[in-house]
Amino acid sequence: MVTTSVLAVIGARLNSSRLPNKHLLSLAGKPMIERIFQRIEKVTAINQVTLATTSDSYNQALIDWASKANKNIYAYHGDVNDLVTRVNTIVVQQNPDVVVYCCGDSPLIEPVTVSRMIAALIASPGVDAVKLQSAANGKAYIHEGFSVYRRSVWDRMVKESITPEEKEHVGVALNRFVHQLAVIEVAEEPVYAVLQHRISVDTVADYRFMQQIYNRWYLDHSPDSLVSLKWVIASLENDAQLKSINAHVQQKSATEISKRILVVTQVGKTVGLGHLRRSIVLLQALQETAKANAVLWIYGKKLELHDLSFIPHKFHPEGSDFCEGVLSMVDTFGPETIIFDIAENYNTVFQSWQQSLLQLLQQLRRQNLNLVAIDGLLNSIDIVDLVYVPSFYLDPVYNSPRYQQKITHGWDTYLLKKPPYTGKWQKGNNVIVLTGGSDTTCLAHHLPLQLDSALPSNTTVHWVKGPFANAPSIPAYTQLQWIIHDSPDDIYPIAVQMNYALSVYGVSFFEMIQLGLPCVVFDPYLDGLSQELVALSEEDIAMVADKGSHAVNCLAVLMKDDALSISLAATAKNTITNAGVTAFVQRLTSLSHR
Repeated sequence: MVTTSVLAVIGARLNSSRLPNKHLLSLAGKPMIERIFQRIEKVTAINQVTLATTSDSYNQALIDWASKANKNIYAYHGDVNDLVTRVNTIVVQQNPDVVVYCCGDSPLIEPVTVSRMIAALIASPGVDAVKLQSAANGKAYIHEGFSVYRRSVWDRMVKESITPEEKEHVGVALNRFVHQLAVIEVAEEPVYAVLQHRISVDTVADYRFMQQIYNRWYLDHSPDSLVSLKWVIASLENDAQLKSINAHVQQKSATEISKRILVVTQVGKTVGLGHLRRSIVLLQALQETAKANAVLWIYGKKLELHDLSFIPHKFHPEGSDFCEGVLSMVDTFGPETIIFDIAENYNTVFQSWQQSLLQLLQQLRRQNLNLVAIDGLLNSIDIVDLVYVPSFYLDPVYNSPRYQQKITHGWDTYLLKKPPYTGKWQKGNNVIVLTGGSDTTCLAHHLPLQLDSALPSNTTVHWVKGPFANAPSIPAYTQLQWIIHDSPDDIYPIAVQMNYALSVYGVSFFEMIQLGLPCVVFDPYLDGLSQELVALSEEDIAMVADKGSHAVNCLAVLMKDDALSISLAATAKNTITNAGVTAFVQRLTSLSHR
């Protein structure tokens, strides 16, 4: 009896443009690549499973994992973008009769389906290829991430892979000759065509979705079990919130060329964290809904942020030449569009900051790049293509045709992370205090004593300390309960448990009212109210104070006034949405490339 040899090759590189290092990200305690191996190794017809990566230093961590896990691995020394040749090198070495190619970002590959397709191909010697029979309801199957090839078809596909797209994506060249092949169709269970949903991991949202799937499964199942794809489908049918995690993500086709977008931002003691947090939200949206190849360039001291670890980024040391750094990054990355989210009045070590910035913009314009500003560069309106002001308020000085053609602002322009679901406001004694990423006005020194003197004794204060801020000076004999949150990766899990918020004016404030928290806000840099804060007070969305001590007194009043809290919470929740992210991406993609 002749035995048919079957080789499975899993393609994976850590250099993903939308989610770097994704193959080593954890799913319920094990790397995603290990979860894929677990599923493929359940297919008994497969004789060998090999991981195909590249030999460049960026993928050394993947090579090290395979060695430690005792998995077969091949590190290709050729063109890193030539996936077909990389996989074919293994095929030629192993000389199988059947090749199963698996994507390294598909941790829900169904072993039973793969087994059925292999068996059908082996049982039909006169057939060239195998595919799933069309579903009776006309819908596509949910399956992603695997293909089964007879060796003769694989060899021809390799030969036909000529263009860069055909070499980079396994299966694209098959379209050249698939109509010439004898194909056997395999029946599939109807449940897999009940709904369509992304089950590959290519973006941050995809990873968060898959984390939820794996975490939920292993809460109720043994560690050696495989996540059931049928269970996933049932979960998606019954949980709209689960489905919404990555429902917005757009899949990039194999032949589609992504727009290259560079996002320039700042972080540090004098500028805080708001610009960076907003830019992270924006970059993820560019990847997920605009399918862009986007990179974040950060001027400032390097720091570790959970969300930042999932996106392509580069820090440029604070104190070095900002403009030269941007130009160097432009030469390296080659963007079509540059988005600036920076503090224009930033005090750099080199002279004539405004003039240098103007010269930078002029030089970038001569390179025919699209130039976009977020909340700034209004004095350069004639050079930039778009100024997106994520604010309900715009200084009246800019209410002229010269500005209005390029400026977008309003309540629906805020660039905020999508919040978790929250119900109606509930009375309680938990207060979150947000003084900003740097707290340059030293609120941590005197605000705790004021809070301790003014708030009810059963209050628990959750003080959020930014990465560049000092710890709060809590009174020695305090009457309140104090919990210090030191540079949390995500503010939302803390904030959803709160009943009230006290915040300086900035991104954090709008995150709190987006959650529907009754909030007191003030600007620590001003003595009194700016025109913007006067306008905010007229919106009845929060209590607006003119300084810190007044804000503390307002908070004490708010905690006693349930009717006011209910009113503020309802108004806030109905006013702030995360529509601004979508609106910005749509406006950006409408810009024509020069």
